[in-house]
Amino acid sequence: MSRLRVLGNCFDVLRVVADIHERASGVPRLLGELGVAVETRRLWAGDYEVGERAIVERKTVRGLHAAIIQGTFWPQLGQLRAGARFTYVLIEGKDLDDGPLTEVAIRGVCVAFMDLGVHVVRSTGPKDFALWLQRIGDRRTQVR
Repeated sequence: MSRLRVLGNCFDVLRVVADIHERASGVPRLLGELGVAVETRRLWAGDYEVGERAIVERKTVRGLHAAIIQGTFWPQLGQLRAGARFTYVLIEGKDLDDGPLTEVAIRGVCVAFMDLGVHVVRSTGPKDFALWLQRIGDRRTQVR
């Protein structure tokens, strides 16, 4: 069943744009099951556009560790911040330490994100991730 919200004088369904590379994650399908209208297309930055003002980057714990070590994450984060008012990094996985970076290093990276104004959210898996996206979308459409 679709979740309808009143926006102004009309009803609207929450809409999210998912990058084409996110199809395999199952998150777009889960969002659809939650009543979110999902469009899939290539995004200029991030993995999900939520409203007109928020970009969400999805990283698995191991993917985040790898991107930091390879030096690809900081430029990617700069792109995200340049194009959105609200930037989120949702880290998916049960154990933040499940990668080659030390416990201190990975937490230092997360604090650095926050120092840059990037919201860090942890999720346990694709369903939890979809629930977080839904909530971020609700919030971004309520706060104008």
